[in-house]
Amino acid sequence: MQETVNNTSQDSIYTEAAEWMDRLSDGELNTLCRKRFIKWLEADVQHQRIFESMLATWQDPALEQSFEKLKKQQKRPVKKAFQWGVGLATACALVVAITVMLPGRFNETPQPTVFTAQSPTENTHQLSDGSALQMQVSSEVTVNYSEQQRDLRIESGQAYFSVAKDKKRPFVVSVGDASVTAVGTEFNIDRGTDQIDVTVYEGIVEVQAEQEKFPILLKAGEKVRLTRGRFGVVQKVDVNNLIDWRSGWIEISNENLDYLIERLNRHSATPIVLADSDLGSREVAGRFRLNDTEQTLKLLSQMYALNVEYLPQQIRLTP
Repeated sequence: MQETVNNTSQDSIYTEAAEWMDRLSDGELNTLCRKRFIKWLEADVQHQRIFESMLATWQDPALEQSFEKLKKQQKRPVKKAFQWGVGLATACALVVAITVMLPGRFNETPQPTVFTAQSPTENTHQLSDGSALQMQVSSEVTVNYSEQQRDLRIESGQAYFSVAKDKKRPFVVSVGDASVTAVGTEFNIDRGTDQIDVTVYEGIVEVQAEQEKFPILLKAGEKVRLTRGRFGVVQKVDVNNLIDWRSGWIEISNENLDYLIERLNRHSATPIVLADSDLGSREVAGRFRLNDTEQTLKLLSQMYALNVEYLPQQIRLTP
């Protein structure tokens, strides 16, 4: 079952989980703290999943080895798990003890988490591996981490990824009929109706397309557009001076009007529609404010002789 997570509560849960991890790493909890920890785990299934995710991505080999060994001993009396001593081994033992007390919960297959950006201020998420996800408003991204791989999928909209390095677990973002694989890098993906734009700000990513035999490597300062599963020409971009959606603006050159309207609609409370497809195929260029629909449409009407009609259910553009 997939869940939509509110940004504020998500950050709070991660902070609380990190605090418990820190306490556990110091050694065995006293009786009161242990009861509080169990109560915290039972309060919300997200508490359990996020804590488990943090534990799974802990990079200490001793922790992983101890945890795996202790999981095999779950049917033994719980007290035997505490013969490991202090420190990380004790932390593992306590987690396994709680696993026995909460049967089936920690051993569930990790479930995907769906992040949605409902407003411009609720769009940044810190993932359990240290990666960061920044989403444009009206965007949706599914995150599904396992011990082998970090899988994400852009369902709609646009997202900027700052990827924590982990060579053992590729960071793979699926988007339509393409995928982007990274280890440690920063890149942006814009999923439109007819095309996908991938821009790399730092490092290197591998881009695969459904209709292409071989993937391509995209380096920092490069951008590629995919249309119907095929690569376009790789372009050079100045990422240090690039105007992108995170600034609240969009800068385009020789794009169709429907390309711009689709991106304005992500920010507009009222749908913007074009009178016909011929109007949508008109080429436009310039720098436009994304979060000020009225001002942007006024500018477009002046530049391209468009009529803007504000109706109760939509904003209609005509020649």
